[in-house]
Amino acid sequence: MCPSSSKIERRLSSALVKTITIRTCVGIYDDHMKQWRPDFYRYATDDGLDLTINYVDTLINDNDGDGDDYFEKTIVAIHGVPGYYTHFDKLVEYYRNTNVRVIVPNLPDFGHTRKTRSFWHTSVEKSTFLKDFLRKLNVKTVDCLICHSFGVQTAAAICEQPGNLAIKSVAFLSPQPLWDPVRNDEMLKAFKHKSEWWYNFLSLMRVHKKAYTKLRCANINEFLLLCSIGIEDDTPEKFTHRLQKIIKMNIPIVLIYGEKERLISKTAIQRLNEQLYIESNDIIMIDPDDSTYQEQLELTKKYSSFVIKNGGHFTHCNHHHVANAIIDNLLKLDNHQQQQPDDD
Repeated sequence: MCPSSSKIERRLSSALVKTITIRTCVGIYDDHMKQWRPDFYRYATDDGLDLTINYVDTLINDNDGDGDDYFEKTIVAIHGVPGYYTHFDKLVEYYRNTNVRVIVPNLPDFGHTRKTRSFWHTSVEKSTFLKDFLRKLNVKTVDCLICHSFGVQTAAAICEQPGNLAIKSVAFLSPQPLWDPVRNDEMLKAFKHKSEWWYNFLSLMRVHKKAYTKLRCANINEFLLLCSIGIEDDTPEKFTHRLQKIIKMNIPIVLIYGEKERLISKTAIQRLNEQLYIESNDIIMIDPDDSTYQEQLELTKKYSSFVIKNGGHFTHCNHHHVANAIIDNLLKLDNHQQQQPDDD
């Protein structure tokens, strides 16, 4: 999850922004899914749906269609809920004109849900979409899969069933495991009626601006997208299971949190470190104002955890020079034991 960035001006060169239509979710809307949430998936069909999104790609000209012109490494970044590719603007600019390709899609938003009446933003739907998206771009290897906030749920689902996609490392930026209590029933009230008149009514009532919403939402679609988190009531258990799958992949993992993180409890952060066998005295505190902080960014273990002083939920934006340097070190690791693609 992530607050709205409406007050933060973030821009990317128009030359890097592209539009693509993906045929996705073919075969996932089966009888089991429809029986699980019949009120949400009554209009879903087995032949999937077409979704059009914008995305950022530092590959500007693909001369032979193989998707890897001039690049030695590929980064894929996944934003939170709600979120946009602009949340990785500093990452994109850092690697622009280098031998590292950066791909950041805008995940389908609630406008897609209102149009299709099918795509409800579960981790399975979003991970399926992203794998179909990368397949269309002919991306077969992701050297670093980066995710921010609730994007960790999608990243974990991809790692659980990567298909033919090889993932070599993972960077969790302010990840939201959702281990803190969540009032799913309250969020689902937003979908009392699944129709345009209801969504327009909620917008007219400006529910997305009410004080009881913990996160700032710029519009009703952002609010409804945030509420869609409540559809999956077993997200915490799924994430715990998927995290174990990631550990079995035997790949490097980096955690980055801000010292002043307010959306994720210290208990959840501590538990995530423990799940990755990271002791409290192994967590590295980085002071961006210290001229020697670069010396602390070396990755000496398979799992590393950093806390950035005075950083918040968007510490990878506000202290991008630190976060980008850590990710750069992650890419440079000599990873002898890579995971093999697995459909299990």
